[in-house]
Formats: sequence, structure tokens, C-alpha cells
Amino acid sequence: FNGALLAALRPISNGIIADATCDKHRGSIFARVQAALMFGMLISTMTAVPIARKVIWGVQGWRVAFVLVGAISLVVSGVVSLQDDEACARRMARVD
Repeated sequence: FNGALLAALRPISNGIIADATCDKHRGSIFARVQAALMFGMLISTMTAVPIARKVIWGVQGWRVAFVLVGAISLVVSGVVSLQDDEACARRMARVD
């Protein structure tokens, strides 16, 4: 289930980018998303692999890495949600 949802994430984000950006900036936005994806893969590989076989605070390292990546994902999604102009406009409309 997790793998299926992660596999759907990239096409969904591409669709959002295509709908929310103008033609002039679309290429650079796609490039930024790809760069962020590669940077995230690099950082997660460099941190998760070394701790995966260790025991941290009595917990297997791969479990710590799994929770760490999930927590970072939640933080990033919150930041992105706050930066989204459409989401901000919807929140303001609900308040009024």
C-alpha cells in the first residue's frame, strides 16, 4: 500500500504543477521538483543506510529511519501547504 501511494505521488505532483503554473515557468518548476526529489533521495540514502543495521535507543535502526523520513515528510507537507496560495485563499474563505 505504501509503495503504491509513493508511486502515485510523482504523477500527482506533475499534474498539480501543470495545472497551477503558467507555461513560462513550468519547465523551471519541474526542474526544481526533480532536483528536490534527487536531493531527498541522496540525503535519505546517506542517513538511512548507515543506521539501518544498528540499534538506536533499543529500537532497530531501520525503524528509526522509517519514522524519521515520515516525520520529515509531514513537516515538509505542512510547509508546502502554508506556502500554497490556493490553500491560503480557501482557508481565508472559510474564516469569512
